[in-house]
Amino acid sequence: MDAAAKQRQIDGLEWSVEFARSSLEALGKFAQEPQIVSKIKDTIVCTDEYDIPVRIYQPINNNDCYPVMIYFHGGGHMCGSIAIYDKICRRMANETGHIVISVDYRLSPEFMYPAGLNDCLTVVQNIESLLEDFNVDLQRLVLAGDSAGGNNAASVVYQMHLSGDIRISKLLLIYPELDLMMSSDSYHRYAHGFLLETVKIKWFFDHYIDEVNDRQRISPLYFPKKELFPETMIVAAGLDPLVDEGRIFCEQLNSSGGYCEYLIEPDLIHAFFTLDKLIPLQIERVYRKINNFLE
Repeated sequence: MDAAAKQRQIDGLEWSVEFARSSLEALGKFAQEPQIVSKIKDTIVCTDEYDIPVRIYQPINNNDCYPVMIYFHGGGHMCGSIAIYDKICRRMANETGHIVISVDYRLSPEFMYPAGLNDCLTVVQNIESLLEDFNVDLQRLVLAGDSAGGNNAASVVYQMHLSGDIRISKLLLIYPELDLMMSSDSYHRYAHGFLLETVKIKWFFDHYIDEVNDRQRISPLYFPKKELFPETMIVAAGLDPLVDEGRIFCEQLNSSGGYCEYLIEPDLIHAFFTLDKLIPLQIERVYRKINNFLE
């Protein structure tokens, strides 16, 4: 797809792929300074189709054997990178005591569905070789992601558990995108004025998957066999078009006999993890809850 093909006016601004990417990067000025970690390793997962960059963070705390978290960044399947999410992944490693693996999966519209999702799945399937230089406990393997990365995380863990590969012990979803059909009421309640707006979400989805494809089929909210999901935590922002689908998904998991913990920050907007300089106390509270879940 031509990246300029779906350029359009949103809120009086000429939106383009480049503008969307620079807008996400600009949120970095609202994040705290990057934390020091004990070790960082940049490497790649090689495939016949694409070499997937990853960055591995070892937390500052001393541990003989670390649990592991694979993190998929947000950005509407179009934006985000290892560099942009560096501060979040450093802090996630230190706050949780996990080795964190950040994945630079392919982005739309240059690479539409399922390229990025396939990259995420490939990294998880190659976890052992990635961590040869680290002392890890792969019995405690967490998959995590925010926004579009939450869609990737939920989709990967579902595919793996459906095939009988149950290496993922827990799933952490932060204001996740779970319904590409955009069917919940919160798309109307918070359509305007809360950073992530409904018209922008549709614009992202139109770049990610062709109209002719079945968006319901790739939406975790509509996946069958919810009992296949591992223990899950959903962190939601109350002022977010995506808030309802996170709550509904949590209810689905619990009603299927699984376990899902739901944490909502009622006064916060989508992408609030990138704003920890502005809301330090709220972010600290959320990390405490995440740690309780991961124990």
